[in-house]
Amino acid sequence: MNGLDKKVIACILCTVLLCACFGAQEGKKHISGVMTSTAISGCTTGVADTTDKGDAVSFAVASVEEKKKKEKKEKSWMITDMNGKERELKIGNVNTEDVGVEIEVHSIAAAHSQVLDDHYYYVRKIDDHKYTLYRDRGDKVGSFKFNKGDSFAGCVVYDGQFYVLVDNNKKTDSGQWFYALAVVDFTNGELRKLDVIPDWNMYFYKKQIYQYLYNDKNNAVKLKIMNMKGNKKKILSISDNEPITISGTIDGMVYFIKKNEKEAGFFRLDIEDGETEEFFHYEPSVNVKSVDFQMDKGGIFFEEYFDDDSENEYETMDLYFVPWSGKRMLKVTKGNAIDYCYNSQYIFYRDIHSRIHRWNRKTMKEDKVIKTKIHRDSFLNCTKDGLFIQECTDEKHNLYFMDSDGKRIIKIWDDAKYVEEEWEEDDDGEEDYRYTYW
Repeated sequence: MNGLDKKVIACILCTVLLCACFGAQEGKKHISGVMTSTAISGCTTGVADTTDKGDAVSFAVASVEEKKKKEKKEKSWMITDMNGKERELKIGNVNTEDVGVEIEVHSIAAAHSQVLDDHYYYVRKIDDHKYTLYRDRGDKVGSFKFNKGDSFAGCVVYDGQFYVLVDNNKKTDSGQWFYALAVVDFTNGELRKLDVIPDWNMYFYKKQIYQYLYNDKNNAVKLKIMNMKGNKKKILSISDNEPITISGTIDGMVYFIKKNEKEAGFFRLDIEDGETEEFFHYEPSVNVKSVDFQMDKGGIFFEEYFDDDSENEYETMDLYFVPWSGKRMLKVTKGNAIDYCYNSQYIFYRDIHSRIHRWNRKTMKEDKVIKTKIHRDSFLNCTKDGLFIQECTDEKHNLYFMDSDGKRIIKIWDDAKYVEEEWEEDDDGEEDYRYTYW
């Protein structure tokens, strides 16, 4: 047997060994449905260079994922901004259903208002220390009660659970009110307090707690990520020396805004790698006090808020909409707007004269103005069926439902009144008022 024959036989043996190895691996893949790294290591034991090849395969997979992530973020288009200037909107593809939920803070239970999975949730106090969570047009979800000495401070529905902020009516050493986070057990109406000390600006996202920490001295903002037991997992720096506005957590990104006297920049921070990028910026007019934005399946909503008008004493806003399918920025409002909401078909906004305007998302035009008698101190929420209107004054807190055509308005909750509980003096001698809802 000459040298060439030996080389040929050696090649054939190597080929047989490699085929056997991959065949065994395919068998494991078929049985378990998962090709694990352990299986790869076991398959390649004793075969030359397979460790490097395994690393190459892992690197290739990682490269594909990085490429997809890069393509997702790089999609951009040119649009005409609020002032008629052409700007780049570099936001990519966003899963707008992957959204963080804020733990809302309220002085009274009746102020809570939340749309989740196309259902509208609200809370009412029904007796001393006892509350009820309702859904849609009066469907009772369940009741719960506070222990003596505790009171309501906020709440949110998340991941099939109802979480409540409990005010212990005590102050910390720094003079701040002390709160606890609890989950409601509707089988017995009791609150189970969690080992989490909540603060302002807290969200639930991917079954974790996101807390935004603000330093008033240097405007630094950090994101503290905890598990549901309150144990710290990660801290990310969002801003070191500039004031920012957090817009929300969407599809693995924290979205925030930086605004100064000349321009507004829209940014997002990648929670996984901590990288920050600006995806849009423009120059607001001088009378724009603040800006914000939201997103859904249909597109992006840009909001401009103005200083209070001395004539009507209400903060007014302009609303713009950019559909994912187009390159236009469309102005939705026609002036004197003070609130808005949307579903998949329409955008609704309310003006200072209590008229509700309906903007059709298919035709991209306003197609209806609905006159109402609701108080100007009200706010809107939307489901696919229509609008829920919370009417808030010092003397009443009514709740209405209106269909999308404005032909039918139903009062769901009628004429409840606020009363002040007895107050006590703080250590500094100042009167501390506690409000409740009867």
